[in-house]
Amino acid sequence: MGEAPDPKRFRIAVVVTCWDAVPDAGKNLGPEPFVKGHFPLLHDFLVSNFNSYGVRVFGLSSTGGDLADASFRDQYKKIHPKQMGEVTFHPTPGGDPVSDPDIALPIGWLLEGEDALPQVIAPSP
Repeated sequence: MGEAPDPKRFRIAVVVTCWDAVPDAGKNLGPEPFVKGHFPLLHDFLVSNFNSYGVRVFGLSSTGGDLADASFRDQYKKIHPKQMGEVTFHPTPGGDPVSDPDIALPIGWLLEGEDALPQVIAPSP
């Protein structure tokens, strides 16, 4: 009988790069639904073979926009590159996606688990 690896010791980070190039409809849903809709075999493999707490999907934009766009490129040149990129992820399964400027979050999560992710405060009603 198969057994899922211990998520405290084994994690899989799926990173959708060039997240800024994803159409707004996909970005608004977040990276998990994007992978489920565009890569259904990968999604099914991950949910069937691994503990859901041991797998996270991230959307990563290292620049925050399209450098082929002249107006964005001008803006990018004026700002430090560390301030431009972002990582999008779902802090809770099925929750709304959030973004963070630390593009190393997927690596941090692989090494440290949930403790590496920023604490997301739910908006007050």
